[in-house]
Amino acid sequence: MVGDFALEMLVRLPPEEREKATAEMKALGGEAAWGVVAPFPDADLHLLPARFVEQLLPRALALLNTLMAATPVEQLEGVGVTRGQLADDRPLSLLEQRAIWQLGLS
Repeated sequence: MVGDFALEMLVRLPPEEREKATAEMKALGGEAAWGVVAPFPDADLHLLPARFVEQLLPRALALLNTLMAATPVEQLEGVGVTRGQLADDRPLSLLEQRAIWQLGLS
């Protein structure tokens, strides 16, 4: 491939999913922010995977944190602790802190 995307890895957006996916991307910052490109004049739309993951990962982790916080773990079968006993107050290791920084979570 020659041109602006010669050194980029591209993932083709399937035509049957394109309309729904791009509508959601438009609502969450726009197609460009999510890495949607049209690298060829008469070709399908493609994604730049790195840009897509940069948008997706923080949102997925935030959703996971919300779900975990809303889960009444103290009511699960076999759990014999209170919610207060589940909190982890220990300091983070340097490795853990680096992972948090790399994920852009702090």
